[in-house]
Amino acid sequence: MNIFILFKRPHWLYLLSFIGLLIWGSIAIFSATQSLYHETNFFQQHILYLILGIVLFISVSMLSSDWVKVGSWLFYCFCVSLLLVLFAQNLLQGSETPLRWIFVGPLSIQPSELMKIGLIVVLAKVYSESDAPSHLLFLQGLLITSIPVGLIAFQPDLGTAISLFMIFLIMTFFSRINFFYLLGLFLSSLGILWFFRQYLFHEYQWKRIVSFLNPELDPTGENWSVRQALIAIGSGGLKGKGYLQGTQSKMGFLPDTKYSDFIFAVIGEEFGFFGCFMIIALFGVFLGSSLSIAFQTKDLFQKFMVVGIVGMWLVQIIINIGMNVGLLPVTGLPLPFVSYGGSALIANFLCAGLIYHVHIHKGQIHYI
Repeated sequence: MNIFILFKRPHWLYLLSFIGLLIWGSIAIFSATQSLYHETNFFQQHILYLILGIVLFISVSMLSSDWVKVGSWLFYCFCVSLLLVLFAQNLLQGSETPLRWIFVGPLSIQPSELMKIGLIVVLAKVYSESDAPSHLLFLQGLLITSIPVGLIAFQPDLGTAISLFMIFLIMTFFSRINFFYLLGLFLSSLGILWFFRQYLFHEYQWKRIVSFLNPELDPTGENWSVRQALIAIGSGGLKGKGYLQGTQSKMGFLPDTKYSDFIFAVIGEEFGFFGCFMIIALFGVFLGSSLSIAFQTKDLFQKFMVVGIVGMWLVQIIINIGMNVGLLPVTGLPLPFVSYGGSALIANFLCAGLIYHVHIHKGQIHYI
């Protein structure tokens, strides 16, 4: 496909909001890493990931629509295979520090980030093509989801496991499956989590939940990060303290993950309410324009795929901002396109490319 097709009928709201998020993310990451020992390396690595991501965005956008659908199961199986490699490594290692990355020379891959894409494209294919009865279709989708959720929860990475489960719930909600199946699954899942909490949760995970429910219980332990994030955001006021002037960030009160998990607190401190509002507004335009692309296409597979991607981003945005302002427990989910993170950023670029791919191919229906 000719590269000029990308500019033949551009979706300006989508592209401009996307670029805006990338710019905000780069600005915030540069500031957040200034007080770290390897500040230059972090930002340089981020720029390299951006360049690679742009190449992948263009490449995925130009793919033939048939390739995405045909390769969905293959990509899903590839991602599950990577998770199985991590599963085996964690068993053999026997250490309290879990492995979440696969290292290939100087490069590292976080399979759970790619797994989100694999789950979305397979569920989109199954829900758009299967003629099975509603209850069998529900069980098929649940089985497809349970395999990676179980492998990721074992790492342990409860935040990513929950986000995968939420992707399944969102995509199933928009399918022809009866809503009561979802309601029953959700309620039973809560019951299982509560009943088997001593087996399903690691000690630090349960401490985070207990500390969230009782903020004054451990103010200098599990609640320290959230309290400092709230102080940073609150001290920013309306206009913020100014770029590179955030004292909570520069003096080390925010945790070391301020360039990833707590990047929203850095933005709130330095750019204030207006900066936070700008980020949320950009996300609103970006997600809204993504959904408009889904509504315009005639292909059911493409609709489900875009809905799954938007649902994934929405879950991560709510959880990340929610934990920064003390409304949700702390998890390791980054803010899409804004937080630092190689695998996460690359995965999000791939997702953004898939959506723009749908925009380019809208109006086409493929039967495979």
